[in-house]
Amino acid sequence: MTPRDSASLLAAHSVLLALSALGGAGLMIDLSRPRSATGWMGTLLFLGWVVSPFVLAFALRRFAASYLTSALTYFALALILALGSFYIYVRVMFFDPPDAQSGLIFVVVPFCQLLLVPLFLLIGTLAGQARR
Repeated sequence: MTPRDSASLLAAHSVLLALSALGGAGLMIDLSRPRSATGWMGTLLFLGWVVSPFVLAFALRRFAASYLTSALTYFALALILALGSFYIYVRVMFFDPPDAQSGLIFVVVPFCQLLLVPLFLLIGTLAGQARR
């Protein structure tokens, strides 16, 4: 792979993270359906929580530019964050019966994603250093 391929992967990473963050935020807002100002305040807090793993992964993107293997690792991270959260959110929204536990998904999934980001950072850094 050339550095140009690495730049293409990082650009695809950015687009995938942005689309996933917007999709997760849209599904969360649609599921919560806030009706009052207090409901909107709670929704905005959860919106920040749901989008935070994608923001963190995007912020760590500049570290991926230094190593080609890291670029591949970060693209894999973006795929796992995007497809995993999309699957879970869509399943809760459209296929599971509505209940109080459905909202718990929007607490647990971002927490697990926030644990995945440093793990992929470590893997990408170690793989990039091993290639040197």
